[in-house]
Amino acid sequence: METTILPLEEIQLTLDSINKRLNPCTVFVFGYRNNSSITSNILQSQLERNTAIHHFDILIISDKAYPGGSTDIANLIAERSGKIISVSLLIHKPTDLASNQLNQQLFFDKVFRKGQRLYIDKSAPPFIKSNGILYRDINIDRDYWLKCSAVADFYLQSVSITQNPEIVLCSIANLHIAIEQIVLGLIRVFMGYMPNEYSLKYLLLLCGHFTTLPSEIFSQQSELATKRYKMLCAPPSMLRHWYRLNAELEDYLWILNACQNFYKQANTIALQELERIDNTKTIIP
Repeated sequence: METTILPLEEIQLTLDSINKRLNPCTVFVFGYRNNSSITSNILQSQLERNTAIHHFDILIISDKAYPGGSTDIANLIAERSGKIISVSLLIHKPTDLASNQLNQQLFFDKVFRKGQRLYIDKSAPPFIKSNGILYRDINIDRDYWLKCSAVADFYLQSVSITQNPEIVLCSIANLHIAIEQIVLGLIRVFMGYMPNEYSLKYLLLLCGHFTTLPSEIFSQQSELATKRYKMLCAPPSMLRHWYRLNAELEDYLWILNACQNFYKQANTIALQELERIDNTKTIIP
C-alpha cells in the first residue's frame, strides 16, 4: 500500500458518489491502477483514441452500509464517469472492526496505517479493538486455501466430463462455484481479508489488487470473450428462473478450459505466497 499520486478529478467524483449513499463515513484508498483502452468515437469517424481507465480499491466504514451497496455505488460511479472509473468497494460497519478474526483485523489495521485517507467521520473515527499485538496467523489462511482448493477441485471434476449441450448452463453454474471458491481463497491468502459480498465479477475485480491473473485468463477484449465472461459470472441462482439449460458447446468448452487454467495458476501463486509469508511471519506486512 505505497503512497500513490491519485488523479484528483476521478477521485473526487468517486468520493462524491460514495458520500451520496453513505455519508457520514470514513474512506481509505488502498489500491490504484490504470490502463488505456482503445475506443472508437462516432464524431471522429474511423479514428480511434486512447481512454484512461482508472480503478480504485477502497475501504469504507459507515453505519449506513447496506446489502448490495458495493455494486450499487460502483454502478453509480461508472455511470457518472462515463465508465472510465471502476472501483472495488469494501464496505463495513464500525462494528465489523471488532471482528474476532485476527487476520481480518490486521487487514483493517494495515489499510488505516498505509492507505490514503480521503475522508473521515469525525463523529466516529474508526479504530481496531484488539486485546493484544496483531499478527498474521498463516496456518488459518493455509487451511482456508486448502478448503477452497478442495471445493473448487470437486466442482471442476464434476463438470469436466459433461459435454451435453442441453445442460451446459448447469455445468457453467458449477464452474462459477469453483471459481468463486478459488478467488475467495486468493483474497484471503494475499490480503488476509474475508469479503462480505460474493458476486463473482466483484471478487475477480478485487483480485486485481494483487494479481493480473483474472484479466489474463478471463480476457474481455472481444465481444465473444465478454459474452463468455458474463456466462461464467451469471449467479447459479439463475437456474431457478431459466426455462432452458442449453448453450453452445464451444462456449462451454472455452469456459471450462479457462477455469481449469485459472485454478492451476491460482494454486501455484497461492502456495508461493503462503510460503513467502511463512518465511517472514515474524514481520507484520
